[in-house]
Amino acid sequence: MPDAPLLAHLRSLEAGSLTLEAMEAWARGFARFGREVCVRVAVACAEEVLPCWERSFPDVSEPRTQLEAARDWLRDPGTETRRKALALAQHDSVAAN
Repeated sequence: MPDAPLLAHLRSLEAGSLTLEAMEAWARGFARFGREVCVRVAVACAEEVLPCWERSFPDVSEPRTQLEAARDWLRDPGTETRRKALALAQHDSVAAN
């Protein structure tokens, strides 16, 4: 069970404050809880929007691949898994440009 400060932060973004700046600040606020929490939040958010992305861009597979790399890292946050995730992100970035 998450601790009280984390739960408070999870609940802090109210529906009425969904500006881009508010969402960015909310997402950045997870940094104080460590890398694993940041990755878990990112994975949870990505899982929510991935179906919409895939319907709109069915030929672009990088988001799913990156989501799988993040899940792999959560299962095994070792150096090799991290190295693979970083290499994948770098490859996708180069391919996009």
